[in-house]
Amino acid sequence: MLPRLLMILGTAASILAGGCTKTAPPGAEAEAEVAEDANTCDSALRAELMAALDSYCAYEPSLAKEGLAASPDPAAPYTIDRPYLVLMPEGVEGGSLSPFIPPTEYVETWVEPRQLFGAAIVADTPAKEVASLLQALRDKGITTGALQLAKPRTVPRPAPPDPAEAARIQGSKSGVEAYGALVGCVDWVGFHSAGSTLVADQRCTFAREVGADTWMGCGCPGSVSAFKQHLYEFVISRRSTEATPAAIDFVIDESAALVAAPTTTWGELVQRLPEARPIPLWITIEGE
Repeated sequence: MLPRLLMILGTAASILAGGCTKTAPPGAEAEAEVAEDANTCDSALRAELMAALDSYCAYEPSLAKEGLAASPDPAAPYTIDRPYLVLMPEGVEGGSLSPFIPPTEYVETWVEPRQLFGAAIVADTPAKEVASLLQALRDKGITTGALQLAKPRTVPRPAPPDPAEAARIQGSKSGVEAYGALVGCVDWVGFHSAGSTLVADQRCTFAREVGADTWMGCGCPGSVSAFKQHLYEFVISRRSTEATPAAIDFVIDESAALVAAPTTTWGELVQRLPEARPIPLWITIEGE
């Protein structure tokens, strides 16, 4: 995911280099109900915005997929260092052309031996499907990886920077009414469009890298309170689940095989995982 993030950051940087339009769309002045403050775009304002972002970013990212098994190690960290395939009872999540792909086929087609491997396995996935995934990995020469699991939040969801402003924006009938001259900043619109493609745990990095500077490059249009609310919604609006990711390394080890019945689920197996780190992992299905 990091290469993709860097590519999008580069796109935003090129937008910044291309200049900025501060004029709102025709008729916006009549529609806007936001007080347009005469903001001073200086280092003090930038520091204020970055401090606000720090408080929003303390809120942990949401799981990329609901229904993952609970982590046996609630303190396990999570870093964005690899893509995680999502294994469900129907198979590995694919794209629009192939919604679900059998684990063996997915590994053979899409997984490269040189890349860091990660798997987010939904708890009710049959153990047999996980065993097929491990078998396919071993056959391709991949013996290590990371499991994405779920853990409870440790940081509560932060309150909006200005609850009254948040309520006003929520009740607005258009973007111009909500954010005023901010919507006329072409660079900010481009930044928001690029950032909207990112998953929750990448948005904060993106916002910290170029969010404040993009707005300031347009001359700080609109009100500071509206811009802070926009940053708040951009960073945490999709982080609504009660669980956050954890990642635990594993190594394929047939000598540590867990024996599972055909009806056993991955969630049940996670409760039996050994305490060793990385986790020695292999699954044998009874009768097969």
